[in-house]
Amino acid sequence: MKILNTLLAAIAVVVLVSGCTKKPLNYVPEDAEFVVYSNMEGVLESKIWDALESNKVFSKEVIRSFEKEFGFDLEDLSGKIVLWGRFKEKGPKPDGMVVCLNEDEAEKIFKKLRNHFNDQDSYKVKKDDVDDCDAFKVYSKNSKDDDDIVLSVVLVNDNELHFAFEDEPEIFEKSNKSKLASALDADAVFACATNGESLYDAFEDIDEDFEADGLEDVGLITFEVFCTKRKITVEANADISEVK
Repeated sequence: MKILNTLLAAIAVVVLVSGCTKKPLNYVPEDAEFVVYSNMEGVLESKIWDALESNKVFSKEVIRSFEKEFGFDLEDLSGKIVLWGRFKEKGPKPDGMVVCLNEDEAEKIFKKLRNHFNDQDSYKVKKDDVDDCDAFKVYSKNSKDDDDIVLSVVLVNDNELHFAFEDEPEIFEKSNKSKLASALDADAVFACATNGESLYDAFEDIDEDFEADGLEDVGLITFEVFCTKRKITVEANADISEVK
């Protein structure tokens, strides 16, 4: 009986770990019109990153500027990140973002971000909580409306952060229903996806005289970058099976 209990406990651990597998793509909702994904672990372990770090311009203008701006290192973001949203009249509008870190750095990043916005003259920060998880909301300094949120962040656990743009803090649920997200390979160091109909509507909103015959009939459009120690592979695909 003791052996059976031990075995069941082991199975439970595996199930729990599997349930927490860092697959932020699973959080993308079904109605997302675009998805942007980055596997920062793959980026940071690549020769590209080594080359960029040794480049004085990139090191100064990007790495150091990022550290100064947000108070933590780019390397602290080792893990997987997904951002999704919709196209609006002024272009793409992000709705949500999930960051799944390899290390237990989420609380550190959460506090650094909160302090960063709190120290800015153009923003004000209000602490909040969602389902017993710490959260904060960022408003424009001159905003008089409590609904006028710029950004909200939830510290979900030691290695996971959820961001909502212009909305209340939220812990996103795994839906696994997004065709865009499902089309992307989680092993890519960078990837994005959309579809022809969303692009057509976006361009039409910007310019009512816009014409691109057949674009609205294009299905999934994906762009993925893979990186190994030996090579970089770029794959771009568009489903034109319905284009006449």
